[in-house]
Amino acid sequence: MPGWPLKDQTPTKDPDLTNNTDTETTKIECPAIRVEKTVSFNGQCPGTSSRISVPTGKRPTFCFAITNVGTTYLDQIVLVDTLRTTMGTIEIHREVIRSGKTSKMPVAPGETVLRQVEIPPLTNMCGTVSNTVEVTAIPVNSGRTVYPCLSPVAHIDDLTLDVPCGGADYRLALPALNPDTCDTWLQVQNVGDAPTKALVLLWGLPGACPPQAAGPLKLECTGLLRPGSAWSFPSDRVPPGTRSAIVYSFNATDEVKTPQGNLLPFADVACRSLFQIVVGDDLQWIQFDHAYRAGGTFLGPLGSFGEQLVLDFGAHPGQPVAVSVNRTCPDPVDPNRNVSAAYTGISSDRLGTYDPVYGGFAYYAPLVFANKGGLNSLIHLQNLGIECSSLELWFKGQDNCLRPILGDVLAVAPGESVVFDPNSVVGPDWVGSAWIRASEPMALVIDTLGPNHFTSYTGVPADVYDADGFSLGSMVNYAPLVYSEHQGWDSAIQVQNLSGATAAKVKVYFLDKSGDVITTVVDWICPRGSQTFFLPVISNMPGNWVGHARVESQEWWTPGTTPVSMPNIQSVVLLERWSDPARSERREAVAYNALTEQLAFDWQVGKLDGGTQSGSAVVAVPLLAKANRGISSELAITNLVSKPGFTDFAIYIYDQNGLLDHVCQKLHDRQVEYIDLATWGYVPQRFLGSAVISATFWEHEVFSPTGGFERNLVGLGAVVVERVNGAQNGTDVPGDESKAFEAIPIFDQFVEEPRPDCGP
Repeated sequence: MPGWPLKDQTPTKDPDLTNNTDTETTKIECPAIRVEKTVSFNGQCPGTSSRISVPTGKRPTFCFAITNVGTTYLDQIVLVDTLRTTMGTIEIHREVIRSGKTSKMPVAPGETVLRQVEIPPLTNMCGTVSNTVEVTAIPVNSGRTVYPCLSPVAHIDDLTLDVPCGGADYRLALPALNPDTCDTWLQVQNVGDAPTKALVLLWGLPGACPPQAAGPLKLECTGLLRPGSAWSFPSDRVPPGTRSAIVYSFNATDEVKTPQGNLLPFADVACRSLFQIVVGDDLQWIQFDHAYRAGGTFLGPLGSFGEQLVLDFGAHPGQPVAVSVNRTCPDPVDPNRNVSAAYTGISSDRLGTYDPVYGGFAYYAPLVFANKGGLNSLIHLQNLGIECSSLELWFKGQDNCLRPILGDVLAVAPGESVVFDPNSVVGPDWVGSAWIRASEPMALVIDTLGPNHFTSYTGVPADVYDADGFSLGSMVNYAPLVYSEHQGWDSAIQVQNLSGATAAKVKVYFLDKSGDVITTVVDWICPRGSQTFFLPVISNMPGNWVGHARVESQEWWTPGTTPVSMPNIQSVVLLERWSDPARSERREAVAYNALTEQLAFDWQVGKLDGGTQSGSAVVAVPLLAKANRGISSELAITNLVSKPGFTDFAIYIYDQNGLLDHVCQKLHDRQVEYIDLATWGYVPQRFLGSAVISATFWEHEVFSPTGGFERNLVGLGAVVVERVNGAQNGTDVPGDESKAFEAIPIFDQFVEEPRPDCGP
């Protein structure tokens, strides 16, 4: 309109402002879902979401709490649970959830649906286990009509577990120390992927059961340990009067509050505070130990002003460690000369599992002497449970399948170690094995002493014949080192039949350093019995000849019967050096536990995808020395794979502060590399440290009958030999100057070091 708007015009006031607005309400739907996962080992839910070590032989129960945290109903909820282990990836559960509390309705907003799944024990799935649950759902209304404009919702939760194997663990048992009569040296190595500290709790002489139990006698702590490095506890750090110990690993990177409210690294708070709490107090130690194993929280006693130590082990996990125990003691015949032996710390898997049918725990000591050829054994038994334990020891002589002889120990308190002398029930001139039953988990070390002879090895858990069939044995065992019979060495493989009902037919292959067969020996072994397989002395020629051995349990039958399946076996290797083929005088001896298929290599063509799913690629050496405090180390590294090809590997060398350098090596199939550190000018005199041996490249290919590629194999085994004030092929030192232990397989927990240029 021309002239609009009009000027100088008075506006008309709206008489009713309430009708000038209009409101429309629109509901915005926000669908969402959440899943929370926990794990328990008693079949009950909920469990814990902390990272913990899997109890040996226990069935994990994974618990899921699926909650509708949105505003719509949810239908077609798909739950998928996946387990990732060193043995590969497995989908263990898949389910479609259509309803919640009301069976005819979809899951309502705010509603939680609970599910759980139990799986077989994770025995032998060594290393890290990751479990991931994923849920997806479709937003709907209460009548299950799908909202076309709303996308499906999803959520993921996971948790990590650790399966200890073969001597690498967060908690290790040391049943035999003897610092009163022996020079005892502990070496603790970090085999994880982050810095850690270790705490060593030591017990004295065995005494009363709880509630009168004395508890730990002493507490010691390491310094900060980088992955691969090791901490030394020489004899002056292992106080007189101690008989046994437990090593715990603590997180050294997270900071937490002290009882006073100040911040310190978790390991330092634990070490300094626990010294005041658990030493001399069995109840406090039991509470601490139980919380540690369960990944729970330990609450210390209240202080005068209400302050309290709080250690959350689930939120602040440590790293796996490995331990070697080295002892030099007076010769039992001539105290003017010394004898030496070593063994490795005992991890949780070697404590065995409870027998749900017959009750208790059971173990084997495969090689026991009672005044046989001047040799006598002592069995050290440490209680790793929380109650007092009684013990029964059933001694079975070789070639005697009936009428074992029984010995017993009425009680041993938690943490403490007792020593049983077989001469109290068997002998003289007796050799055989022992089957031990206990009401609590036990750790065993068997010492054998004689003139110029001191050897140690660790006991092995017995099989449990329940629905899950627990066994740490295998049908093939490996001895990565035997010395040449031409150098005056007797090589003896003591094989334990783990079956309590079936005889075992066992064949032992003795191989030279190139993998060729020297000889084979075949014999029978009684149920629960053991047998010795010898490669005897031939002459005493000089030289550096070594070899290895393989032990096989074989199928057998008799006419008119069906074939008998191969029982599992475990073996101990005993190497004795003599002055001449007539065995006039012993010069030295070593012993170690043979490796099983689970820890070393799945004979003969591997399994699954090959690689580390078929064999060990990384092993740890806690103590590596060159003329340090009289100790010099030698390494025997064996390629256990029989398929033609080669494996390149690196030897990473660490001092106590971290990584120094590496050396590249190559081994063809079945070959042995023997390294005498005394001949390596590259390593300085008086060196003290540790090592990790890691495969870097391997080519042992397996093909199908039609020519298709199936897998590539790796399998390394190693033995550490230590000379005390002596050297191989050097002047014979009075006493037994040699000791040995098996290198410790480590799986996927170890840090990824800089990749060396070893191989293609």
